[in-house]
Amino acid sequence: MDASLMLQNIKYAGFDIVSSSFKDNTSDDGGFFKVSIEEVKFSSGRDDDGTCWFRIGFSPSIKGYPDRDGAGDEEPSFELKMELITDFDIMNGELIDEKFFVKNSWYFENFMSLTLKLAVDSVLKHTSLSDIYFPWYSPDSA
Repeated sequence: MDASLMLQNIKYAGFDIVSSSFKDNTSDDGGFFKVSIEEVKFSSGRDDDGTCWFRIGFSPSIKGYPDRDGAGDEEPSFELKMELITDFDIMNGELIDEKFFVKNSWYFENFMSLTLKLAVDSVLKHTSLSDIYFPWYSPDSA
């Protein structure tokens, strides 16, 4: 099946925050974020009722620094590490494989960005940084 036709049959089914850890090292206001994604995992399957699905698991790390040049040996102002899972349903009943995922990573990066933004906002609202604005972030590649 043509990739664009297959993409039309993929439905975003939400996300889960599997784990998160937050470390606040200072009470500074303002600053910059550095985002890295350590690992991306792909899995797919078919339920007993015939429903096909796949999921993308990834482990983002967000570090805040008081200025744009932060990093190196400087301790971050805060650090948030998470393990996230983004779920998808496949409406036409065809399984997809990791090769399809990699070939179309440009498409799935948008959902990873959406998941990351919503998850970070959800976690930070329960911290001393509840009023911080975390911008939309686009991963470089899945």
